[in-house]
Amino acid sequence: MNDWIDVHALVDDELTPEQRVKVQEYIKNTPQAELEWYAVREVKAVLVTKCVHPECEETWKLCTKRLQEIDKTKRVESFVGRYSWAICGVFICVIGGAAFFNRMTGGSLRTNDVASASLVPISAPRSQTPDDVQKWLQDNLSKTMQVQPGRVSVVGGGQGQLKDGRRIAEAVMQDSDGELKLFVIEKTSAISDVEPIEGHSSYSGGTIKDVNCILWSNQGNEYILAGDRPIDQLCRVADTLSTH
Repeated sequence: MNDWIDVHALVDDELTPEQRVKVQEYIKNTPQAELEWYAVREVKAVLVTKCVHPECEETWKLCTKRLQEIDKTKRVESFVGRYSWAICGVFICVIGGAAFFNRMTGGSLRTNDVASASLVPISAPRSQTPDDVQKWLQDNLSKTMQVQPGRVSVVGGGQGQLKDGRRIAEAVMQDSDGELKLFVIEKTSAISDVEPIEGHSSYSGGTIKDVNCILWSNQGNEYILAGDRPIDQLCRVADTLSTH
């Protein structure tokens, strides 16, 4: 028996009947134990009658809410720490997939994005007969190009890629009114800074570095014809280059 602990346990009614009998006999025969038992009993009686029970329901709710938030934070930190490499891998796949999808299906461009493309020069056709010009355009720009005899000549060109990886080709051409540039971009779904041209439903109009340009689509590609001349004249030239 642990004398003083058992005396306190007796006051708190925490003993078995057998233990109670032993402790009571001990207190009866030990004056110091009896004084301890009496003191503990009186202290507990005073506490029962004098203690104030404050109303703190709101404070308790705030405490439990904060404890729950701390527990949730620890669970999240544990999950992230355990699976951080897998999470990073998922993000990389999502970003890479989005970039690949944009490249394959095309996305919105601006006309000045076309002018800033890096192009590798390609030589002009050896002769300027309509058949040779048409073959050069079909081989280097698009198989759909159709040229009316004698309207344009090709003096150079280039091929390369836009920043998003899509192929772009350029032909620098001449006609009786001066120089023109024709661009063909693969798999482009839209160019954002252009507007429909009244009276020419097949074309949209805009500018490339303050030079007029027109746009049209054919078989999934975007065609842009630019030149320092009115939009109507560019539309007439475009009519000689492609059927759409």
